[in-house]
Amino acid sequence: MFFSYRGIILVAAVGNAGNIKKRNIIFPASIEGIIRVGSHDALGNASPFSSVGGIENDFCALGEKVLSTSHNGAHENMDGTSMSTPAIAGVCALLLAYDRYLNPEGRHKIKNTHCMKYVLREFSKNNLGDKRMGQGKLELDHAFSFSDYFQGILND
Repeated sequence: MFFSYRGIILVAAVGNAGNIKKRNIIFPASIEGIIRVGSHDALGNASPFSSVGGIENDFCALGEKVLSTSHNGAHENMDGTSMSTPAIAGVCALLLAYDRYLNPEGRHKIKNTHCMKYVLREFSKNNLGDKRMGQGKLELDHAFSFSDYFQGILND
């Protein structure tokens, strides 16, 4: 976890093996201290292909029918945890930037992956308790519009 002590936040796809009875979360998501990302569909249900087992998923994002680049400059809808992971990584980047904006004097609150997971949990939702969803999908509708609320989470 060398990276975590250096303030580096890593986000990784859990893989697409999808069997809840096997240990099938792939490297590097299987390393302790990484934000592990699974997939959900457009309705917010866990994707059947999203890997689970051995270690818990942290969060999920849309990973089905995601418009992506393809061969020769074309675009197509794709499925997979590699489609969902950039969404969570992007949210982490925005939260880090917002933390730096709110604390320009250098006393940043999000210092490592553990702190980032804590903040992300405040915006996540797993209504069904599905293990494949980890803490759930992120509900960020108001995350950046209420700076006092965000600041309160960072101060906890």
